[in-house]
Amino acid sequence: MQKLHILNFILFCLNFKRLSIIIKKIFTKLIFSKDKINKKQLIKTLNKKKISISKFMIKENFSLFKETEIFTKSLKNQSNKKLSKIKYDLGGGGAYNLLYFLTRLHKPKIILETGVAAGYSSSAFLEAINKNKIGKLFSSDFPYFRIPNPESFIGILVNEKYKKNWNLFLNGDEINIPKIKKILKNKIDFVHYDSDKSYIGKKKFFKQISNYLKKKTIIIIDDIQDDNFFLDYVKDNNKLFKIFKFKKKFLGLVYN
Repeated sequence: MQKLHILNFILFCLNFKRLSIIIKKIFTKLIFSKDKINKKQLIKTLNKKKISISKFMIKENFSLFKETEIFTKSLKNQSNKKLSKIKYDLGGGGAYNLLYFLTRLHKPKIILETGVAAGYSSSAFLEAINKNKIGKLFSSDFPYFRIPNPESFIGILVNEKYKKNWNLFLNGDEINIPKIKKILKNKIDFVHYDSDKSYIGKKKFFKQISNYLKKKTIIIIDDIQDDNFFLDYVKDNNKLFKIFKFKKKFLGLVYN
C-alpha cells in the first residue's frame, strides 16, 4: 500500500503546477504548523459559545428544518450506497445539513466553497439551488494525490442533473480563486471554507476575496478549533457570529 501511495504521488507530481502547489503546502506546514496558541483555552472558549445546529435551524424556520431533515437522510443513504463500493477513504461529510438549510433560507445567487472531496457540501448546495431555482456554485479543490486518478473521485456524490449550476476548479485555491474572480459578475453571497487548515492559508484566502464580499455575505469556516483565525476574523471585522459543534469539531458562522 505504501508503494502504491508513492507511485500515485510521483504520477501526480508529473504535473508541474501541482508539484509547485504541493511544495508550497509542505513548506507552509513546516513553517507555520507550530502556531503559538493555547489549544485547551481555545476549545474551552468555543465550548462556551457553541449552540446546537438543530435548535438554530428550528428557531430560524421550522418548516425548512423539517425539509432539511428529509434531505440529510436522503443524502446520507445515497452516500452510504455509493461510497461503500469505493475502497478509498474520501473523508466525511461535515455539517452539510446547515449548508442546505442556509441556502434554502437565503437563496444566495453566488456561492463559493473550498474543499469538495466526495462532494457532500457541493451536493447540499446544488440540491438547494435546484429547489430555489436560482444560484451558481463555484468550488475550489485540489486532488487527493495518494489515490490513483484522484480527479475522478472529486464530487462523486453530486447528482449529474445539478452540475449545470456548478463550476469546479481543481488546481488549488491559489490558482483557482483568481480564475473564479475573473468569472464572477456579482459579489459573493455565501462562502464555505474547508481547504487549507493553516492560519496563514485562511488569512490569504479571505484577503483574496475581500473585495468580493458583501456586508451580509454568509461565511462558514470549518475546523475552527485548529487555530484562532475565526475568532480573530470576526473581531477584526466586527462581525456577528455563531459557533456550532459538529461531532468533535467546531465550525464558525458569520451571520447577520
